[in-house]
Amino acid sequence: MIDDNTLLTNAHVVVDEYQNPTGMYEICRSLTMNTDPICFTYADLIYYDLENDLALLSLPDDVDLSNPITLATSTARENDQVTTYGYPRDGGDTITSAKGVVSGYEKGMIK
Repeated sequence: MIDDNTLLTNAHVVVDEYQNPTGMYEICRSLTMNTDPICFTYADLIYYDLENDLALLSLPDDVDLSNPITLATSTARENDQVTTYGYPRDGGDTITSAKGVVSGYEKGMIK
């Protein structure tokens, strides 16, 4: 979440196989690592950048996203241990996590 109504995600989740926005953005969340996500609202696409694989979505004003999880309080540095979370295309219906180590930065992106 960027603010109360703006969500940052990956551009590849908002486009189709031809790199065009799909126009349908259902917002879902998992309450635990082993449960299917619960979808509760839709969002509008504000902006997407395929080169950097980022997209911004606008949520309706009446959406309550209280108690968000704080994933980080500082910028990851080289050799820091990190965990990623997501729903990979071929990863099933529940959230997936992977652990790793920051090996460096390239073009402003963590490697």
